[in-house]
Order: sequence, then structure tokens, then C-alpha cells
Amino acid sequence: MTLTETTFTDTTTDKNYPKTLVIRNTVGGMIWQIYHVEERIEAVKLSKCANNNGFYGITLEDYLPEEEQTWPDWRDNCDFIDKK
Repeated sequence: MTLTETTFTDTTTDKNYPKTLVIRNTVGGMIWQIYHVEERIEAVKLSKCANNNGFYGITLEDYLPEEEQTWPDWRDNCDFIDKK
């Protein structure tokens, strides 16, 4: 898989970020994880990891600020995000 390929369904209505990545066990299934992403590359990499761990119902959605992130400090512990 290249970084231009995705393992999520993009349901967003515009190109503006942040967006919310919703990870479900299956399409339409129970929500397991929520991430607010600042760039598409974050969604690509997070969804690839989730897919490799058996999660297949992954959607990129318009920003849902009311949804609490599964791990709010995920960027601090993530080795593929550039720390600015």
C-alpha cells in the first residue's frame, strides 16, 4: 500500500481540516476509536494501522467536535507524525 491509497471511506463534504476519523470493527458496526486529524496523511496512516489490526469499517467524516477522541494525546506517542 502506498500513502496515496486509503483504507477508509471519505464521507466528507469539503477539503477543510480538521476532520474526524471513525474506526469501526465492520462497516456500519460499533465504533471502536475516534481520532480528530489535522491532515489527510494522518487519516491514511491511522486507518492503515487499524486495518492491519482487523478493523474494516473506517470512515473519514466532517469534523465532529462533540465526539471525544479515544486517546486525546495520540500525537505525542505516535512515531509517524512530524512533531513541530
